[in-house]
Amino acid sequence: MSSVRHFVLLSAAVLGLAMGSPALAAPKAASPPATGKLRIGRPITLTWIKDLDFAALRVTAAGSATINADTGAMTTSGGVQQIAGSPQPAEFQIAAARAAILFVTLPSGSVTLTRVGGTQTMTVSNWDLDGLLGIRIIPQNGVLNFKVGARLNVNANQTEGTYIGQFNVTVDYL
Repeated sequence: MSSVRHFVLLSAAVLGLAMGSPALAAPKAASPPATGKLRIGRPITLTWIKDLDFAALRVTAAGSATINADTGAMTTSGGVQQIAGSPQPAEFQIAAARAAILFVTLPSGSVTLTRVGGTQTMTVSNWDLDGLLGIRIIPQNGVLNFKVGARLNVNANQTEGTYIGQFNVTVDYL
């Protein structure tokens, strides 16, 4: 009798579920089926190695000092002369886990340098990247260095002192 009682209770429960649930249509797949996409970028690092350094200059009139990114050589014009130090282009290093095509972007305009302890300024412009274009190819599991030069625009009667400023370099990659 106990097994009949369990059967009756089980049958009543199943019947209650069937009657209390709305009717469901048969599942239908989308035509065509949807797809999912994603792109994971390869990790790279961009590291500063050296600052752009115009060394020590003497100013007798307005002029400029230009550092060539390819050769590292500095030329001066007008009343600007190098008197000490070793001018150098800025240098950066890119490291990647996989081969990549890189697009290096330098500042598009002038960047202001300000005298330490003062308000006097100069500008740096005419940004120069070593090589032919801003496109680089980094080898598989490789490291690539590149250099950046520019022109320092010196004003007449420029106040003596140390001038500093910052500029951005951007690297996009595929």
